[in-house]
Amino acid sequence: MPRVSVLIPHHRSVKLLEPLFASLFAMDMDPRRVEYVLVDNGATDGSVEFVRRRFPAVKIFALGRNEGFAPALNRAARVYESRWLCFLNNDVRVEVDWLSNLLHAARQIDAPCFASHLMDWKGKRTQFGGGWINLFGKGFESTGIQEEQPYEIFFACGCGMMIRRDVFLDAGGFDDDYFMIYEDVDLGWRLRLLGHKIYLAPDAKIMHKGHASLDQIPYRQKALYFERNSLATIYKNLSDESLSAVLPLALREAALRAKGAAGQGLPFRYSGDGLAILEAVQAFWDRLPVWQKKRASIQAKRTVSDAELFQRFFPNPDQLWAFNAEQYKRLHHPRLLPHIKGALEEAARAVGTAR
Repeated sequence: MPRVSVLIPHHRSVKLLEPLFASLFAMDMDPRRVEYVLVDNGATDGSVEFVRRRFPAVKIFALGRNEGFAPALNRAARVYESRWLCFLNNDVRVEVDWLSNLLHAARQIDAPCFASHLMDWKGKRTQFGGGWINLFGKGFESTGIQEEQPYEIFFACGCGMMIRRDVFLDAGGFDDDYFMIYEDVDLGWRLRLLGHKIYLAPDAKIMHKGHASLDQIPYRQKALYFERNSLATIYKNLSDESLSAVLPLALREAALRAKGAAGQGLPFRYSGDGLAILEAVQAFWDRLPVWQKKRASIQAKRTVSDAELFQRFFPNPDQLWAFNAEQYKRLHHPRLLPHIKGALEEAARAVGTAR
């Protein structure tokens, strides 16, 4: 049985696959111990045929349709039974010692999850040196490396993470209902609540084109995942005390983002992007019974308090987030919403003291 299964979800852009698999097969890894799997999300551009012809050692796990990042990897994780699973984006290339460095970190540190050091395509600039979120579940990436040796982070970026298969499945894997975006944030939070540690391995380097698939999706569609999924993340993972303080503010922030997307200033004008944000909030409420069941399961298993996680992994809890950042921030001007800073600070204190 292979020790590591490298699982790569793919839906389109066959041109991405040559540099990806060329870099993977350039690594000096025993083929009896590592397997590479293309998780085919219904590609119709000749991608599968290209891989079979150019890289015949790659296994194909065909889903027949685009099931999304999270469900595709969950299905593959249940089939490929290696001790370690590696999740890898299709728009990356790896350094020759990427996987060996991840495995070395796993031998040295008692932890079930390790993140890669994500860099730009030229390998000059760090894209992910750790991850953190604000109070409302919006994810941010640290663009610097904190230490030369592996160090703890809040969540591992799904673009290049390695996790023990038994821990991944026991934690419930990625949330299938997310489809894509923030599924790695949510998983990291759940792992933390269960008492697991997550480390970043600085010498396990991946070069990333940067949202090659995400950039092809219009914002009106991405808004569903950004808004609904972040609301689901805080709803499932925060304690009762924290959630009661944070959820009303999170909903208000979503309304402000909708106003910012609709135009300038406070007068509300409907636009496609603004309406998409509101529809995403409605999508969260539409699936509330589903989130409630998942929340009950997570809260019953948790072993770590909000206070501990907040103090360690929420460096900027009131950080604003939006694609249209300037319009959104303008709505937070003290003359328009003088109470927003105090409300955010109050919510931060609530999370920081919740047991």
